[in-house]
Amino acid sequence: MDFGERIMEVRKLLQDKQFNQAEEILLNMLNEGKTKVTEDENNTYFSFNTYTELIIFTRTFRLKKKNIIPDISYSQIYYYLGVTNIEMKNYGKALEYLNEGLSWNPIDIYLAFQKAAVYRMLGNLERYRAEIEKAHSYIYTSRGLAKYFRELGWYYAERKVYDLANALYTRSIAYEDSTMARNELKYIAQQENREVKFSTREEIERLFADYNIKGGFSTFTFNVILDEYNRLKNEERAKNIVNDLSKTLYDITLDKQYMIYVDLKDDETGTTIKVPYMWRILNKSEYEKENSTIAFIFVTENNVKVTITCLKIAREEELDELYKNVIEQLEENNIKVIKEYTMQRNRTIKQTFIDVKMENETNKRLFQNYFIVNGFLFCAAWEVVTYREPEEIYEGITKTLVMDAILSMHENKDESIDNENKVIKENNKYSNLALEDINLEYGESNVNEELINDLKSFSEKYIKVNNMDSFWNKLAENMFITLSIIELIENNKLTIDGVLELSKDISKSRELCKKNIEKLNFAEIKSSVDTLQADGNDKTLTSILEIIQTSLNKLKI
Repeated sequence: MDFGERIMEVRKLLQDKQFNQAEEILLNMLNEGKTKVTEDENNTYFSFNTYTELIIFTRTFRLKKKNIIPDISYSQIYYYLGVTNIEMKNYGKALEYLNEGLSWNPIDIYLAFQKAAVYRMLGNLERYRAEIEKAHSYIYTSRGLAKYFRELGWYYAERKVYDLANALYTRSIAYEDSTMARNELKYIAQQENREVKFSTREEIERLFADYNIKGGFSTFTFNVILDEYNRLKNEERAKNIVNDLSKTLYDITLDKQYMIYVDLKDDETGTTIKVPYMWRILNKSEYEKENSTIAFIFVTENNVKVTITCLKIAREEELDELYKNVIEQLEENNIKVIKEYTMQRNRTIKQTFIDVKMENETNKRLFQNYFIVNGFLFCAAWEVVTYREPEEIYEGITKTLVMDAILSMHENKDESIDNENKVIKENNKYSNLALEDINLEYGESNVNEELINDLKSFSEKYIKVNNMDSFWNKLAENMFITLSIIELIENNKLTIDGVLELSKDISKSRELCKKNIEKLNFAEIKSSVDTLQADGNDKTLTSILEIIQTSLNKLKI
């Protein structure tokens, strides 16, 4: 079992409150370690968690010796020994372990926070505050800064300085939204007999100045990271380090120039999207709903689940009409449309806030974006809060990384798609041979079961769009057979262009269907014949015919 696996085992034992067993494993790990000191005559052996910690430490303490990474992370072992003994209320022993851990990694803020927690439990609140403030200089992540503000918030709430505590928890939530911080805001509101509120920016700045609270990242720490990034950014050998530094700089600044993106590709729609590295990509097959296809699904750094669904084949000029139809369908299903917008960037996006009634009678509010990419209509949607008006949050939404991702969607033109097109071209000669067989069969026997079977084989092989639900593909296959028989009856020959023409003219196809209804009396196509000749179902029929058009257009390449 390697180091990481043993640490995971310790964490599991801590969750199960098996503290003695956890401590035994940790002590055994220490005894097995080969490095016994943090410094000798020639080298140091500090146990840093990241490269960023190493450069902050080096620039802070100006050490000239070479640091050799020890065989195991001693600071982590001592951290968990400290946590274990805090849980067992062995506070003196916990302090010893945490101090030992800080000797291996003097700038590990989580070791520092645990050390501060011991003083809090011992009732020494001033020492607790001092330890928290001492850790500030080494914080380089938004998560760490959020915890710093939460810890100070707790201290000032205990001191009944509620306006400052409220400001600290508000600032904490800005860096990492947490249930703990929100619960503390509720507690403060109860103590002051008022509604829960966030402190304003002006209040925070004034209170932080009055109480000498450091309100953001250390300028020195930021400059250390930025200098190292600029020094290494053009060196290929340091690419992984630069990526890590870039991620850290983005976390500190939210400046998109430091963001690292990854490309996600959806083969079924032939589209690609760029998303930030830290988003969690979900398995879309687990979330697919009936009659829809999910192209992309991911969870943002703020734990917002975004689903991008391909709705249907579409042309750019159809967006307004298709969006209008969507709104009509929402209203028909008693889904309340709250507000609508249109965004004009590198593409037109129709946007709307909607309220969906849940089983428990509460409302879920979704923000939806409808747009066309690579010949498909997509909808990107995610949940937003209901306690703020759309106008309050819309401007912020338009500047988010989620909207940047939507705007990044484009046709996938990579080599794999080119190869796919080559395969299509290669296979098209076989479709032409199949058409010749069908025309020969019709010339000899007119419409019969053998002809139906030939058409069925042709449609199963060539009439489908990969991103469409199989139900719709099957409808399209049967409709193609029906239109093909009509084309044969009318012109004595089946051609791709002939069926394409029929698929684009619903009125003409319906008229010819009714005219030849007696010759279309086959069980295999009864449902499609009924669909074609029925009035008032143009929307459904259009969707079916569009699949046929897309499939046949591929055969014309």
